[in-house]
Amino acid sequence: MMPLILWAAIAVLFVVVAIQCFAFLETLRQLAEIRREFEAYQGATELSGVVPIGMTLPDLALIDPSTTTPVALRDRMTTGGLVFLHPGCVSCHTVAQQLDRYAGLQQPGTSLVAIVEGRTADEAEQFIKETGLGPAAILIDPNGELARSIGLTVKPAVVVVYNGATQATATIRSASQADEFMMKALRNGTAMPEEPTTRSVATSKVREISSSS
Repeated sequence: MMPLILWAAIAVLFVVVAIQCFAFLETLRQLAEIRREFEAYQGATELSGVVPIGMTLPDLALIDPSTTTPVALRDRMTTGGLVFLHPGCVSCHTVAQQLDRYAGLQQPGTSLVAIVEGRTADEAEQFIKETGLGPAAILIDPNGELARSIGLTVKPAVVVVYNGATQATATIRSASQADEFMMKALRNGTAMPEEPTTRSVATSKVREISSSS
C-alpha cells in the first residue's frame, strides 16, 4: 500500500501542474487580447480599385430595423461612411459592438451607417440584437444587394461617400478604424478641416445619427 505521504505529494504535484496550466492558458488569452487591441488601432487597409471612385450610390430600398419598413438608401446617406457587416464574420461582431460609440462624433452632415447583411432579414436582426448596435445607425440588406452593386466582396469594410458618390474603400478591424478612415478620406477629397489624429470616444452611447447633408 502506497504511503499516505506519497499520495499527498502526488496530490500537491497535480494541483501545482493544474495551476501552471491555467496560468499558461490565461497568459495566452491575454496575449491574444493584446494582439487584437493592437491590430484594432492600426490603420485601415485601403482597397484601391475595388469600389470605383465617384460611383453614385444605387437607388436601393433597405430595411430600417427600428420600423421594419423599407427606406431609400440615398435618404439616409449622402456624406459619411457605410460600414458593411455580416453575421458570419467574427471581426464584424467586434466592429458592431463598438460602432455605436461613434454615432455622435461625426461633423455636421456626416454619419457612420452600418449596412447589415444576412441570409435573411431575421438573421440580420439577430446580429443586431446580439451585438447591441443601435437601430438608428443601421440599415438591413438581407441579400447583400448593395455590396454586390458597388463591387464590394469583403467584410467588415467601410465605403466613404461624399455627396452621394463613393470616394474611398477600406477593410477594417474596429469601429475606430472606420471613423478615422472616413474622416481622412473626406478631408483629402473635400474642404473638410483637419482634426487631431486621435478622436475622443463618447463615454455614453449616442443613439441618433444625423442623416442630413
